[in-house]
Amino acid sequence: MSFRAALLLASGCAALPPAPPPPTAPAAVPDAALWGIPGETMAYDIRLRGLRVARVDVAVGQLGWIDGHRALIVRSRGTTTGLLSLVTDVTYELTTTLDLDAGHPIVDDERARIVVEGNAESSHHERLWSARDIAVGVHDLHSAAAALRGWRGGARVRLIDVEIDDNSIDVALAESRRELVKTMPAVRYDGRVRDRFPFTVWISDDAARVPLAVHAGSKWGDIDVTLVDYEAP
Repeated sequence: MSFRAALLLASGCAALPPAPPPPTAPAAVPDAALWGIPGETMAYDIRLRGLRVARVDVAVGQLGWIDGHRALIVRSRGTTTGLLSLVTDVTYELTTTLDLDAGHPIVDDERARIVVEGNAESSHHERLWSARDIAVGVHDLHSAAAALRGWRGGARVRLIDVEIDDNSIDVALAESRRELVKTMPAVRYDGRVRDRFPFTVWISDDAARVPLAVHAGSKWGDIDVTLVDYEAP
């Protein structure tokens, strides 16, 4: 798993235009709904081999409607901190418009900037999700997190493709058990990235279904993502 992928794997503050009244019978795709709470914010610390290296802030906009479907805009921003910020400056931003009912992104904007020893490299990708992407279940980081929050699939294995910086990453995961994260009841999901790197995600076992923590293996060592602040209306 790449460091950039781990930086945003945990699952923004834009809002949709004023929403019209909801349709009387909004279209929905069974088993595909994404989950998010309008107006919620989350902050995560990221540690590599136990050392704090980055922070990710996530904010969710207000509920709107697109083509009869519920929609949200989510924005995340990750930056390096701690000792890592002394040798490199990494900024990663992702903004996604999610179709909550159909279960896929509509459009996203991904930006990354890396500065090492005064030399800067930047990348920028804008994606309009195609019919093929939707059909085969391709996600970005925000929609993958929202899909996991909305998924109550028991022990069966779920396979998804996650697009990060023009790279497609195969992810397989399944619910394994319920346990405590600190004092919070949580559902644990275990999986593998590209069938090589194991990872575990904990989602709060309540109505909010908040991502609490991620533990992942990488070629640089273990990466831990931990929720440090959460607010919801």
